Parts: sequence; structure tokens; C-alpha cells
Amino acid sequence: MLPRALVALAGLILLAGSATAAPFQVRDQNPLIAGALPAFPQAFVPAPGHHHFSLDSTLSNTFNRQGHPGQSESLLVDGETAVTTIRWLAGVAPGWALGIDLPWYQHSGGRLDDFIDSYHHALGLPNGNRGSAQHNRLTIQHDSPGKPGFRLTRSRSGWGDVSIRLARALERSHERAATAGLRLQLPSGDGQHLLGSGQPTLSGWLASVWQPMDRWAFSADFGVVSTQAPVGAAGRWRRFLWLGAGALSWRATPALQFAAQLDIHGPVARGSRLRMLGSAALLTLGGTLQLTSATRLVIAVTEDIQVSASPDVALQIGLTFAAFD
Repeated sequence: MLPRALVALAGLILLAGSATAAPFQVRDQNPLIAGALPAFPQAFVPAPGHHHFSLDSTLSNTFNRQGHPGQSESLLVDGETAVTTIRWLAGVAPGWALGIDLPWYQHSGGRLDDFIDSYHHALGLPNGNRGSAQHNRLTIQHDSPGKPGFRLTRSRSGWGDVSIRLARALERSHERAATAGLRLQLPSGDGQHLLGSGQPTLSGWLASVWQPMDRWAFSADFGVVSTQAPVGAAGRWRRFLWLGAGALSWRATPALQFAAQLDIHGPVARGSRLRMLGSAALLTLGGTLQLTSATRLVIAVTEDIQVSASPDVALQIGLTFAAFD
């Protein structure tokens, strides 16, 4: 399954390659792997002297109980995670861009439990074990026999890991765009309280877009993250993590665009059989609205289509600003 998925993504990247890849800058909001997997950046590289600023905020809600406490590896995640990321990207030379990402994390009991229960009931969707859980509670707990356990029951907030990005435009035309890049993530967040990875990581990615018609665009992205395999809430991480994304975008009007994006990633924790520490697949639906020539609004909803592998639902809202010297 994994080799076929990687081959398919590589093929899409070569064929593709319109302004942005991965229309939504989302990532798995699983609090146990905070800072492990970055969101895919834009495939667009600003011209020298041009800058792009964005402010993205994502709120995810999760109730997930796996395993059996006292008998085998077990996990309970009940709460909400809000991540607000400030992004800056500047063209520094023809075809080259340099950027910085700065995230702010907040883990809390949340406020969406009642809404999600009503939403599932109204649409006849399965509600899992939510009905038996206390609403607006924060409990993140991971236990494994013979290993130190992890427990978080008090709200935590703070700055996460700062990332420095370097992007290189590989191709740019009316129909195609392709970008390669590197990202160095510094351990500025508190990994003990799920505010970051607690270690430096290095990742590389390829992002591409193919726009065969004025209203339609296809994108494909693939990345690999190299870690130092720390021991944290999720146990010991793998040395290398992979992630990919594919999206279909439709421009309804010159200012309004709708998109569907599929994000996938491989297992994060070593030796764990819990679904929330393994691979995941997330579907994001939403749109972007061009407010002015330099300002764009993003609104999207992410659902876990690989059940119990990631947060139940995540809501994203973002603003992007373009400027030049």
C-alpha cells in the first residue's frame, strides 16, 4: 500500500508542477505529535522584493479512546487544540524565497463538544463514545507497559517550534508551477506540554500545480521529515516521516475558489499499534475568497477519513497578505 501511494504521488508531481499547491495549509492536529509534521507551503515563489504574510488559525476537537489501561498500550485524547501560525515569505533572488513560520498552541477542554454531538445527531453520523464522555474536559493520556506514561489535564498554551524555510522555483508558467524546498524546525516549543517537538527537525518537499483550464487546477505535494527520534507523549518517534497531499480546485468566480484536499502521512511512533499514533488520512473541504488584490480569506473544515487516526474535526480560517518593497 505504502509503495503504491508514494509512486502515485511522485507521478502526480512530475505531471503537475496557478499559484498554489495544497490550497489549505493544514496538518494533522493530533496533539500527541505536535510539531512533527508541517503543513505544505505554497508552490508560488514571490519575485525579489515581494513579500507574503499569512495568519492561519485551526481549531480541532477530539474524543478518542484506544487500547486497554493496565493490560496493553492505551490512549485517551479528549479536548481541543488551537494552533495559530504566523507565516512570512519573501523573494530574495530570482526563483528563490526565504520564510519563517511561528505557531502558537493552546490545548484546552474546548467548547465544541455540544455542537459536534448535535451535528452528528442531525446528520445521522456515528458519534462513537462521545455520549459517555464529560463535555469540555481536557485529558490527554498515553500509557504503555514498562514505559513512562504521559498525562495532561490542565490547559496549556505557548509558542511552538519556529521554522525557517528556503524555497526554489523549479518551473513557472501559466499552466504549471513546481517548487522544491527545505525547512529547518528549531526546538523552541515545550515538548513536555505538547507545544512542539522538543527537537530540531529537517524536512524537504516538492510542491506542484497543473492548471489545464482556467477554472480547474490539480496539485500534488510530497515531503520527508528527518527527526532525532525523541521519547515524548507518543513514545519514540520514527527517524523518517513521510507526508503527501493532493487537491482539486475549482474557481467559481474570479474572486471565489472551492477546493477538496486529501492529506496523508505515515506512522509517527515506533512500535505502536494504536491508530492515532500510526498513519492518517484527512479530507479538507473549503474555499478561498479574494477580498482585495492583495488579501485572501481561507475557510475550511477537515474530517478524519481514516477513522480514529486523527482529530474528529478541525476548523480553519486564514488571511494572506501580499506586499512589495
